[in-house]
Amino acid sequence: MKLPNAITKVVARQTALLAKNSPSIMFSVGVAGAITSTVLACKATLKLEEVMLKHEESRRTADYLHGQKLEDYTPQDYNRDNHYIRARIAQDMVKLYGPAVALGVVSIGLLTGAHVTLNRRNAALIAAYNLIDKGFKEYRERVRAEYGDDKDREFLFGSVEKEIVEEGEHGHEVKVIKRVAGHSRYARPFDENNQCWSNNALTNRHFLMAQQNYLNDLLHSRGHVLLNDAYDLLKMERSVAGSVVGWVEGHGDNMIDFGLFHSNDPVIRDFMNLEHNNGIMIDFNVDGVINDLIGKKY
Repeated sequence: MKLPNAITKVVARQTALLAKNSPSIMFSVGVAGAITSTVLACKATLKLEEVMLKHEESRRTADYLHGQKLEDYTPQDYNRDNHYIRARIAQDMVKLYGPAVALGVVSIGLLTGAHVTLNRRNAALIAAYNLIDKGFKEYRERVRAEYGDDKDREFLFGSVEKEIVEEGEHGHEVKVIKRVAGHSRYARPFDENNQCWSNNALTNRHFLMAQQNYLNDLLHSRGHVLLNDAYDLLKMERSVAGSVVGWVEGHGDNMIDFGLFHSNDPVIRDFMNLEHNNGIMIDFNVDGVINDLIGKKY
């Protein structure tokens, strides 16, 4: 009884692997088939002249006999011979190009199958991501309602404690300050390593405000903006996630925010107040994966 079970497991595992890799397999075989089909069609074309010459000789013979006005070669015989010649031409053409056409059709079917399978899987992945994202956002809303925005960011990114010494009523007093330690996975530094950086703090602030305004205008004119669009505008490195994550008009905050104007981070506050010109982290308030949101009305 154990041997059949082992065989069943092996077969099931191989079947699952085949299903998993089916798009890659179909695409590879489809491409190979399309190339082979083209080669076969080229070879068939080289033989086409020979085939057509053979039938052209038969056609000239029929035309000659028809032109002689022979009693035993009536117009009906001439028409019958022409139909026969055309049928033979069609038959030879099918034999000549049939394998190439058949292989081409199969190849197109395989490429289409790979495309459809990948589209279905992408749709399933986006649906799964949206369910997780929805649950996470609902969780954060409950945290904000219970503890406030500051605690929400602290729970999300973690925090670090810093001791500072201040003069109090009873002399030196040590205070412990908590500060949010991290940023979202979409955050990027804006500092002297950026091509758009300036040694003037006011210029940097105006630049960031102008780019944020431009992206919001783009959002409301085009209807959507990808995170990579923002990265490109700010001369920042693109990301894989940036090609599917972004903003859609009428969804989420309905605006693009770099996290500069209402930040609790003292570094960002001082930067915006022109109290320093050090680097800052720009954190983008993306709506999430937007592939299935583009074109929808909210």
